[in-house]
Parts: sequence; C-alpha cells; structure tokens
Amino acid sequence: MTNAPPNVEHFTDYIVDTFIDVNSLFPPYVWAGEPSMDPRTTNGPEAFHRDFNSQFYTCYPNCFAIVNILLEVQEESYLKIGSIKRNVQNKKRKEDMDNITYLQFEFMVKPSNDGKSNLITVTSITTEAKETYAIPEELQQMGFHKEVSTTTIYNMVKSSLKKRHQFRKVWIPLTEELKKVYMDDYDNMLFAGQCLEEITSKHANTVIQEEKDNLNALNLNTLKLLETLVGNAQIPKDQNLKNISEKFVLEKFTSKNLNAKHWINNFEKECIRFDVNEDYKKN
Repeated sequence: MTNAPPNVEHFTDYIVDTFIDVNSLFPPYVWAGEPSMDPRTTNGPEAFHRDFNSQFYTCYPNCFAIVNILLEVQEESYLKIGSIKRNVQNKKRKEDMDNITYLQFEFMVKPSNDGKSNLITVTSITTEAKETYAIPEELQQMGFHKEVSTTTIYNMVKSSLKKRHQFRKVWIPLTEELKKVYMDDYDNMLFAGQCLEEITSKHANTVIQEEKDNLNALNLNTLKLLETLVGNAQIPKDQNLKNISEKFVLEKFTSKNLNAKHWINNFEKECIRFDVNEDYKKN
C-alpha cells in the first residue's frame, strides 16, 4: 500500500492481500456481505463470534470441550477457504432457511435406582411454538437418546452438569435423524413409539399443587410422629427424678447462697429445660 507509513507497510500489505483485494484470500464479499450461515446479520465477524459463543453453556468450560469446538471451526474454515478458491458460494436457499427448526431439550441430573450414582436424563422437549412435552420417566436416561448424546451441544451440557438435580435447557437443530426419532410424518411429538404428553400451564399448576399437598401431608405425618415420639419419651411421674436432678446445672441451696430468689429462678429454668412442669411428691 503506497499511502501507508513506512513502519507499517508490511501490515497494510497483509490486510490488502488478505481481505481487501478482489483476489485476496478473504475478499470483501465474504466478510462484508450477508453471511452464508446466518442471514439475520450483515456482519460476518459478528455472526462468527455470536455462533462461537453459543457453543458454550458455562463460564469456565472444560479445556477438551474448547479444543473440540476449535477443531470444528478450523475444519469449517478450511471448507470455506476451499470453496472461495474454487469461486463457489454455498448460500442456502430461502426455502431451506425457512425449514430450519429447533427443539429445546431439558437435561437434568437424577439419582440412579440404587441412589449411589448420578444419571443425566432428558425430562422434556419444547418446540419453537412453546409447546412442552414430557418424556416418560422410564425413557429419560441418555441411553435411550443416542442421537442427542452424539451432538456437540450435549457434550457442552454434560460437562456443565456436576451436581444432582441440576438442569440445563438448550436448543438443538432438528436434523432429519432427530426428526425421525422425536416426530412423526405429521409433526406430532413422539418417542419410542409413544405419543408424548403435552405439559400445559394448567397441568403444571396441578402438578405443583399435588406436590404441595404431598409435602403438607408429609409434614403432618412427620409432626404426628414427632408428637408420638415425644409422648413416649415423657418421663414417668415417679421415675428418673433423681437422675434428672443430678443433671441440673445448679448448686445446692445452702446458707452460703447470697440470693435465694436468684437460685429459685435458676431452678425453674432447669426444670423447664428437662420438661419437669409439674410438682411431684416423693412416695
């Protein structure tokens, strides 16, 4: 570049030869035009960064996951460079753009049957129309969802789920393989030959209310059990009084005590602490 200062001449030549010139490695129509992978923005680098950022679902992803993503980006870049060198522009047709759909999968960590280990499960699937369908409990383990477990997004989710009852909701492109597994020819949601039950807001409220009722019943039963245990643990009237008195944190009253009223107050507190709330006469 003739107009550039002498000390940056090599850098400006690199910019021109790589991004500006018509015969450059990345000519302007590649990075300044409508991106081939995302028609909703006209900024190629911005589209790349947004897509790259969407591959991660945690602030501190596993280093192996990062390397896998970078290798995929590198492979895709090589394919694009090869297409550019052959002057082939692989733009998607508009009808193909309109047919791209996604499904939102909810992954949750649940305990195994023996309770000693954790399992990642698929609990529900949500469509772009905000319709949520529940996966039957006996079909929630990832062993039944092999098509999902092979996706890159699932690997990101798997690395971010560490504790029991954690969950993640992620969107996964609906490929032909996934569509055959989770939808029929009429776009009805199904899995393993079963039509999935839609979870409506009314149904969700009913489930929440049932859980509250069960919790209240559990608390009531626990309260009754505690009352029974406490009742059984009541000290008989004529027994253990000597043992209880020995456990009192209280000095014996003698003439050396300076304040009789203070001693009586401490005595009453000790009686309350050991649940001695009645007067008993020694037989």
